[in-house]
Amino acid sequence: MSSTELAGSQKQFLGHPKGLFVLFFAEMWERFCYYGMRGLLTVFLIDVFLKGDTEAFAIYGTYTALVYMAPVLGGKIADKFLGYKNSVVLGGILMAIGEFMLLGQTDFWLYLGMAGIIVGNGYFKANISSIVGKLYKDGDARRDSGFTIFYIGINIGALLATTVCVEIGRKLGYEYGFALAGIGMIIGTLIFVFGKNLYQDVAAAPNPEKLKSKVLGPLSQKSVIYILSLALIPVLYMLIQFNQIMPYLLAIVGAYVIYNLLSAAYKEDKSGEQAVEGKQVWLNRMTAMIIIFIFNIAFWACFEQAGTSLTLFARRNVDRLIGGWEMSDATTQFFNPLYIILFGSIFSIMWIKLQQRKINPSIAMKFGLGIIQLGLGYLVVLLGGMFLSEAYLVPLWTLAILYLLHTTGELFLSPIGLSMVTKLAPKKMTGTAMGGWFLSFAFANYAAAVIAMATGSEGHGGGGSTDKEPTRTEYIAQIESNAMKIDSVCQVLSTTTKAFESAEGFVGEDSTVANLPKEMSAMTADIYPTFNAIHQDIFPLIQDTASYSGKKLLWSQLTANYANAIEGLVKSISTVISSTESMNNGTKYAQVEGDFSSGIVGTGDGLNAMHGKVISIMDRKNIGNENFDSSNENYLFKESKSAMTNFDKNYSTIASHMYWDIYSSVYMMMGLITICIGLLLCFISKPLTKLMHGVE
Repeated sequence: MSSTELAGSQKQFLGHPKGLFVLFFAEMWERFCYYGMRGLLTVFLIDVFLKGDTEAFAIYGTYTALVYMAPVLGGKIADKFLGYKNSVVLGGILMAIGEFMLLGQTDFWLYLGMAGIIVGNGYFKANISSIVGKLYKDGDARRDSGFTIFYIGINIGALLATTVCVEIGRKLGYEYGFALAGIGMIIGTLIFVFGKNLYQDVAAAPNPEKLKSKVLGPLSQKSVIYILSLALIPVLYMLIQFNQIMPYLLAIVGAYVIYNLLSAAYKEDKSGEQAVEGKQVWLNRMTAMIIIFIFNIAFWACFEQAGTSLTLFARRNVDRLIGGWEMSDATTQFFNPLYIILFGSIFSIMWIKLQQRKINPSIAMKFGLGIIQLGLGYLVVLLGGMFLSEAYLVPLWTLAILYLLHTTGELFLSPIGLSMVTKLAPKKMTGTAMGGWFLSFAFANYAAAVIAMATGSEGHGGGGSTDKEPTRTEYIAQIESNAMKIDSVCQVLSTTTKAFESAEGFVGEDSTVANLPKEMSAMTADIYPTFNAIHQDIFPLIQDTASYSGKKLLWSQLTANYANAIEGLVKSISTVISSTESMNNGTKYAQVEGDFSSGIVGTGDGLNAMHGKVISIMDRKNIGNENFDSSNENYLFKESKSAMTNFDKNYSTIASHMYWDIYSSVYMMMGLITICIGLLLCFISKPLTKLMHGVE
């Protein structure tokens, strides 16, 4: 019996195969797992692992890129060997284990857990989507509607993840959030396994007997594939750590997938079961699909700011107070899945009605219109700026409207894109083509991280980088030298700041710049007292580790962290002095904005790194010891804590000012460029549709 006949024999529920709803709930819980972890990841890296924005974005971008690269391999293995059912089950188990590994909260368990989730997602994500496509016969008008229903399931999981999993992780502790994500994955896998009778006729292995046959001693083909899959985990562990090679890896895999897709289409046109004599139907379709993939990358590179820069924008520049309750920064990601649930069914019905009236836009036109809406969403930030508070916070409705336009844009292309792949690819290449679809997301997620870096800070204000790692003795000498420099540069900064209070002519067109002297004066007075309090608490311990009474620590790393933080602080204060002196001499703020803002943010990062990358690590290592409990009267670092609290009160306003300038500028450019890309796709939509040979 052919897959087409099998699809036609599926039991129905609400006008769709019953198997769709098993896949709906399995995918819902898998997305609860993924989006719960993803929603927490950036803030987890910054708050617990004390990464700077740029480093956190690089890790996040590498992880999410690999998550979407993995289906390229997972789809291929499912097509040729395992089949879709076996692949999804394996993927679910690996993802659950990966989530529980994150509970270790060390670099080792973090990277290992992320690697496990990547491999698991590679097997789960592409192949469960492929099963959805195979539930419908060729030309079935319900296919788009079915994928939209499936997409709603994805977003119910995402909504639960961002409102329950993320909020619990932010308020009660990250470990609780990750544990919930792991439990969700177990539930999803069990639903998929127990509902197998409703989809397994289209999800079986291509050659079940061969899969069971012995190929390596006592090991079957299936066992060898499972072992090799586990062997990928340490490889991915290293890729996450050394993420500089990601652009090259993406380029190689991208070229490989494009070659596979085009060669498979060429062969299908020549001698395949679905060949049309005298026409290059499949080659043209595959070419059109690859072009759509490129525009898909542009959309998602901007859309996927949600987990990085938009989350930190919410932390730094959005008023999240609702009555007496403050929504956590990461929880603001909930708007997108909520809107999908509210509007997904409406869009599903809309496409069917438009199809019936023969006015349904082409796939390419839908993509173009979706990209335009995404760009308009970023321009809403400028609208919110008209209501900017004295603390440089925009109203929460700014994000609500931004995510609304992002979501309507998403509904124009994402579920349609999933359906497009199953229509345009030859049947025997469905899994590989779906892998190519998700590879475009890999490119997009890495590009999203690169874009986000334009809004971020370095974390410790920039440490020294040398060809040879200094010894601990050399680091201590460096600390002593830079500590004396802090004293002198703070004195110069004080003098420069006083002169800045009476400076004229630096304001330019932005009226908020006139507030800088007052904001800067409030901050600079606290820099040296804060530095001195932290230094008095920490440096004696670094000099004489025997005086430390807590658990064993890696003092060489703590010394390096502290030395780099102080060096970064000196450089940042010097940058502030230089740019402020320029404004004192009549230079417009717009001409020194980059240096001034990086110096201000770097100063705050430097002090926070001195405190966070040493004191916070000591506190975490000594949980249960009252001397390292900040709520205890005998807390060792009481003076440091008090000084940092006072500094942050005055620093937060000018830091929010600097970040607002950065975010508003970057988001305006993103919005305008994205709108232009969307208009371009609308312009070329007709020739693209022609290449698709009747697929609309």
